[in-house]
Amino acid sequence: MNHIEFPNLGLDFHINPIALELPFGIKLHWYGIIIAVGMVLAVFIAYREIKKVRDAEFLFDMLLITLPGGIIGARLYYVVFSWDSYKNNLSEIFAIWHGGLAIYGGIIAGFICVVIFAKVRKIPLLWLLDICSCGCILAQSIGRWGNFVNAEAYGGKTDVFWGMVVNDADYMVHPTFFYESLWNFIGFLILYFVVLRRKKNDGACLSFYFVWYGAGRFFIEALRSDSLYLGTIKVSQLVALLSCAAGIALFVFTHKIGKKRDAE
Repeated sequence: MNHIEFPNLGLDFHINPIALELPFGIKLHWYGIIIAVGMVLAVFIAYREIKKVRDAEFLFDMLLITLPGGIIGARLYYVVFSWDSYKNNLSEIFAIWHGGLAIYGGIIAGFICVVIFAKVRKIPLLWLLDICSCGCILAQSIGRWGNFVNAEAYGGKTDVFWGMVVNDADYMVHPTFFYESLWNFIGFLILYFVVLRRKKNDGACLSFYFVWYGAGRFFIEALRSDSLYLGTIKVSQLVALLSCAAGIALFVFTHKIGKKRDAE
């Protein structure tokens, strides 16, 4: 049972991370349910947008490789940068129910799966990634509440008014899970209702996603107390900077291609 309190806001939660215990010792965790809800909404958004211009049934075929690919990628990313915790107990690598999934690994692996799928099925890649990015950032916003339930992904000590106390500690910490959830939700609103509707070139939504998510994650990660490190560098901050750079480069590239096409 996790105890999470926001003293200055008068909010107090006692949360059991396990939502339901099934026969044969199977436990259904709230974290998994919350992530599943995010995925379902992401698929719904993608299906709705694809259906406007073409048959969307291929989306379900794509999910057969992107979902398991994303989970494997998220686990591998975490294990690689936490190798000291697994090198003497290799069987624990497969115990994902014990925690240890990194969203960056899931995004990277899912991105690779989509690229391969689009190439094989001859589907316009940037157009598809634009649509997927809208659902992805919403799923990430929702998924962060799984961290709240698990009393994890919070920041360092703080005295801000909205600070939270985790499991009866004698100090408050930054609710960084909420910062990122809110940042991603705002990004979703801009991405889905503005960028997607007004874009002139395929790739605009993906560019915005890379920059928006990367910028937010860079600053939020600086507040977190459970980061993965590469030497003395926070891995997520490094990847966040690379994400921003990739987004800017993609925007410039697609903008030039669009201008060239308009000139012809």
